[in-house]
Amino acid sequence: MKKVLLACFILPFIQVSATPYVGYIAIGDSITEGIMRDDIPADGIGYEPILGTLLTNLKGYPIIVVKEGVSGVKSAYGAANISSTLSKYPSVQYYLVQYGTNDARVHGPPVPSGLGLIPGDAGYIGSYKNNMQKIISAIKGVGKTPYLAKVPYCSVSICSDPDIQKYNAVIDELVVANGILIIPPNFYSHFKTHPGELADGVHPNGVGYQSMANLWFSALN
Repeated sequence: MKKVLLACFILPFIQVSATPYVGYIAIGDSITEGIMRDDIPADGIGYEPILGTLLTNLKGYPIIVVKEGVSGVKSAYGAANISSTLSKYPSVQYYLVQYGTNDARVHGPPVPSGLGLIPGDAGYIGSYKNNMQKIISAIKGVGKTPYLAKVPYCSVSICSDPDIQKYNAVIDELVVANGILIIPPNFYSHFKTHPGELADGVHPNGVGYQSMANLWFSALN
C-alpha cells in the first residue's frame, strides 16, 4: 500500500485595509467649505480632512469628515436645507453645525439673535435662534446627533461683532435646551486672540484651519 502524503500550505497573513468610515457631516457657510487657504496640504482643504486624520489616528481606522459648507449662506439656509442633507447621508450619526458669520454681515440688516426668547415670543420667528433650533430639531428628529460651534471672530468691519457675540450666547442657550453634551469649540475666542490665523479677517488661513480641526477634535474627545 502506498502512503499518501498530505501537503500542508501555510498562507501568508494578508492585512486588509479598513473601509473608510464616514463619521461626521460638517454643515455651514464658506468657513466650513474651507475657502481662502494660503496653503495646499496633502490632506486637502479646510478643517474637515485635518479633523478626519486626527480622528483616524485616535481610533485606528479611517474616519472621514464630509464637507457640506456652502459659501455665502446664513442660518436660514441651513434650516431650509437640513432635511435634504440628512436624506443624502442616512447612515451618518453626527453633524457638526456652524452658521452665523453671514447672519452678522452689515451689508444688510443682521439677523436678529433671538437671545433669551422661546417659541411663541415676539421676535422669535426668523431669528438666528429659531433657525438653529430648526436645524437641531431636524437632526435629532431622525435619531442623529448635532454638535454646535461658536461663530468665529471677524476682525474686519463687514461683520457686526455685537451680533456675533449674541449668536454665541444663543449657542450656549441651545446647547442647554437641547441637552447637547459636547461643549462648542470656541472659534470666537480663538481667532480673537490669534487674528493672524485669519486670511482676510473672516476666513481662516492654513494655520487657522489646523486650529479649527484641533479645537473640534478636543471638543469631540
